[in-house]
Amino acid sequence: MTRPSDMLSLPPELIREIIELVASDAISQDLAWVATSLVLVSRDIRAWVHPILYHTIHIDEDNNIALLRLLVSKPSEFFAPLRHVILVECFGRGRPPTCIARLPPVQTCTVDYLGFLALQSHYIATIRATRIIMAFGAVPSLFDPRPFAAVTHLRLLLEEDVDWSPKFSLMPVLSHIIFDVLFRISSNAVLEANVRAALVVPSCQRVVVQAVTDIVRSYAEGRFGNLVKALRLLGDSRVYVARLDEEEWVLSFTGDARTCGSEARKGPDPWSIGDRVM
Repeated sequence: MTRPSDMLSLPPELIREIIELVASDAISQDLAWVATSLVLVSRDIRAWVHPILYHTIHIDEDNNIALLRLLVSKPSEFFAPLRHVILVECFGRGRPPTCIARLPPVQTCTVDYLGFLALQSHYIATIRATRIIMAFGAVPSLFDPRPFAAVTHLRLLLEEDVDWSPKFSLMPVLSHIIFDVLFRISSNAVLEANVRAALVVPSCQRVVVQAVTDIVRSYAEGRFGNLVKALRLLGDSRVYVARLDEEEWVLSFTGDARTCGSEARKGPDPWSIGDRVM
């Protein structure tokens, strides 16, 4: 049995690694109180755990007031570790939580439909996210170019044959884009138009097409093969393809806000998925 003195005899960098792993695992399992308790142990441990605790914030009606108090009472350095704001299932009564207007700039926003509308409003004028994950089937008619002018990474769900191609020219610094494509309702022709338009953006580095399959496996194999062939015909080494069963995709991408938070903190880097088609 390990004694407390044994733990203290370990090198400081190993103690830090253990503490950070415990905090990360606790948060990913919806046990944030464990990480919160750790910050009370010592000043050093608080410095290690605080960036993990505030890396990703999900805003909803339940934590709106508490978060607003923190934003008002704490110095700006307190929220320096904040990288990801999740606006999914946070507008139950249709009004944006008041704390949103006080948030500092962040790297990533994950939004559902109402979160997307808020992203385009004055409520989030200060956030200026450069990476946007749209966890719903957005259509170009909703598009307001202002929040997207500085976007470098974009993830779009194509639930139907929606042509976003005219909009990519309004995102001058877009470098990475992921299309989540539902096989059962998407056609290769419209998808190819979207991919071609994304590749034309001067700063484009990587376009990922993630095929989400929910149909008979033998038919899915054929359609996926045709998709890969069509993407190869584009003759561009910046195009990548990935594949995911819909059941797994729903759990990881279009799940509830808690799942989005878990993925953001511990999941694989979504911008590096896929295999090059060339």
